[in-house]
Amino acid sequence: MSASALADPRKRILVQDDMESFFHILLYLAIRYLPHDCRNVGLFMDQYFDGHLEIDGEYLGGDLKWNTMRNGELAFAQAKITFYVADDPVDPLAQAAGTSADTPPNSGPVKESVEGDSLGGQPPPTPTAPAQARPWHPINDLFTYFLIRLKAHYILKVPHRAVRNRAKAANPIPPKIRSFTQEQSIKENNENAQKMAAGIFKANKEMNGKATTAAGTPSTPALPKMTATEKAELVALAKELGDQDEIGALLFSSLNATPWPKYGDRVPDQLDPKYRRNVEERAASQAKRRADRPPESDSRPSKTSRSMR
Repeated sequence: MSASALADPRKRILVQDDMESFFHILLYLAIRYLPHDCRNVGLFMDQYFDGHLEIDGEYLGGDLKWNTMRNGELAFAQAKITFYVADDPVDPLAQAAGTSADTPPNSGPVKESVEGDSLGGQPPPTPTAPAQARPWHPINDLFTYFLIRLKAHYILKVPHRAVRNRAKAANPIPPKIRSFTQEQSIKENNENAQKMAAGIFKANKEMNGKATTAAGTPSTPALPKMTATEKAELVALAKELGDQDEIGALLFSSLNATPWPKYGDRVPDQLDPKYRRNVEERAASQAKRRADRPPESDSRPSKTSRSMR
């Protein structure tokens, strides 16, 4: 689901939200099954896909997905995430026959260290190739194409989170239905339904940046200083995100512009099966419930009262 929809449960879903959801699906699969330099897949998955905030008793989406859309950059733990092609690609037919994709090729005997090693006479570990030397996966370009359009959309169309949260006060309160005859009740119910629909439509317009919020603050996002040319480019990028044909052409050109790996770009699931999300949060919640629980009475109920339960 889009970050803007998670930040505002009353938001009307647009084509841009669907295109953003498609991006999240691609990222969900890539972060688990493609080589990359994200050092904690479980924590990233937790904060990006399951992260949440509680505001006034209402659960909203977390900061990581929101900031990724607003900034137009895929980063985690203050570092940009980059995807790579597997170092030792294996034909899936050979892998099915018993060859493991995780087994590195035989590189010959290990040479002894000239300067000596610090492992008590053991051969020194094989140095890891620097990240710059690893084959660049073309999905990086696809993600970049998506993110610059998502960023443009969020800058131009998505209100700031604090402003949007105040807009929920504009939601209409359903009027009470008085007691009438059956025909009068049906007529009044229809009128009330029309009023509620009109009110909801108005509230959606306000939350989508076409009116003002209940607090009187303009709900359109404040644009950064930019030239007319820069703004025109931003508008064009945001417009493409709402056009399914443009996104389809973007995917087609991305698949054909750079050669994609024929096979071997998928690696075993990098999400640790033993990883449990929100462990600390659940522990804190359980401790709070225990603290809020009323103290048990020392006096035990009699056999009579226990048998009547």
